[in-house]
Amino acid sequence: MKKRDYSINTLYILVCLWILSGCASNHYSRVQDNHVVFYLKNPDAKEVYFVSSLDHYQYNKAFLEESGIWAHTSPMNTEFSYFYIIDGVITIPDCDVTVQDDFGGRNCVFSPES
Repeated sequence: MKKRDYSINTLYILVCLWILSGCASNHYSRVQDNHVVFYLKNPDAKEVYFVSSLDHYQYNKAFLEESGIWAHTSPMNTEFSYFYIIDGVITIPDCDVTVQDDFGGRNCVFSPES
C-alpha cells in the first residue's frame, strides 16, 4: 500500500509541475535607448507579426533570433496597445496590462512610464 501512495504522490507532483511550467512567461520586453524590444518565445512559429496602435495596426514582421525567440523593436515615446499574429492567428501574450479592443477581445498595453 505504501508503494502505491508513493506513486500517486509522485504523479501528483509531476502534474503540478507540468501545469505550472505552462505559466512561465514566453513574452517580455527590454528598453534599449529610445526603443523597446518585444520578445516572444515560440520556436514552432513559421511567421510572426507585431501589430500595434502605433501605426494603426499595420503588420510588422518580427525577426527570428536564437532559440526560437522572435523580436520586434518599437519606439517608446508614447503608450500603445499591441498583439501578435502567429502563423495567421491573432495571439495575445501574457502581459501585465491589457485593454479591451473594439471587437470584444483584449490587447496588451505598453507604457513608457512602466
